[in-house]
Amino acid sequence: MTRSLLIISGSSRGIGKAVAELFTENGWSIWGIARSDAGCAYERHFTFDLGCPDIGELVAELKQALEGQQWSRIALVHNAFSYYKDSIDAPDLAAFNVAANVALKSPMAINAAVKPYMNSGSSIIYIGSTLAHKAVAGCAGYVTLKHAVAGLAKATCQDLAKSGIHSCCVHPGFTRTEMLSSHISDEQAITDNLCIERLLAPSEVAEMVWFCQQHPMVNGAGIDVNLGQIEK
Repeated sequence: MTRSLLIISGSSRGIGKAVAELFTENGWSIWGIARSDAGCAYERHFTFDLGCPDIGELVAELKQALEGQQWSRIALVHNAFSYYKDSIDAPDLAAFNVAANVALKSPMAINAAVKPYMNSGSSIIYIGSTLAHKAVAGCAGYVTLKHAVAGLAKATCQDLAKSGIHSCCVHPGFTRTEMLSSHISDEQAITDNLCIERLLAPSEVAEMVWFCQQHPMVNGAGIDVNLGQIEK
């Protein structure tokens, strides 16, 4: 019997929860990383705030949990992110530091911890954004970090060349999540600028993540999942 493991950050809600549910339906074991387990019945849950500057405790817990385990493949999905608004002329540097810990420093440390336990056929998947390759006003730090996540995904591909582990970055557009709902007041203004006039469901993004872990042909790719945004 093969044993497949999903390790996913931001697993308690939104896209992360949808990804965990889809992998569960397909027989995978789920290890979630989030500030709260939110009642999710995963095999293991690591309660941790990835915005902390030092994630040594989490890294140690992950290594201890993986030691002696035999997994046919591991999918490591970096989904957690910290959204905030600022601008070039009024940057929120404190929020940027926290968000950088979540978006970049934590994934890099987790990659180093988990990679020795990943067999050929495993994958590292990043959740980016359509704002990883374009920009809008009013969220300078967020845009900058999403661009950096796309770069980290490409660096991952290069550093893992010949290992049998593939990596990519999935770039969702506007998705119906709690985080989005807390930051928008006019959904119609968003959907009017989409070729297919609705928000994405988290389950749709999860389906792309599922596809990506199955297919090494996406190695190094950035994949837009946004229903087609109308450019102006």
